[in-house]
Amino acid sequence: MDYLFFRIYWWNKKIVKDQLPLFSAILGTSILIGLNLITIFEFVHFVILNSNNRSPKLLFFLIGILAFLFCYFYFLPTKRSEKILTRYAIARSNTFKLKDIFLLAYIITTFTTTILMLNYIRQK
Repeated sequence: MDYLFFRIYWWNKKIVKDQLPLFSAILGTSILIGLNLITIFEFVHFVILNSNNRSPKLLFFLIGILAFLFCYFYFLPTKRSEKILTRYAIARSNTFKLKDIFLLAYIITTFTTTILMLNYIRQK
């Protein structure tokens, strides 16, 4: 999660030139965590428990809010965000290649599984 935060921060600061890269990194990290939690919840709900009842939309909103609050309190009050940014700023860029591959696979897998789960629910 730390490397994900760092890369989203780096992307927003260096590429996008965002005015609030710290907030964007927290929001991006929480969105990916929220999508994973929703996908896992829906998988258990529809596939394992074999339920035909749709989940309330408020539940998805609450999961998203909880993911954001978790990331906010994980990164900001503890000053963990500063430690992460300092640690990865010092690290050599050639050590990032393997982590970038895993990170890209994580992001692609997150969106793919979310889309597949939504498609499965729609067909049910």
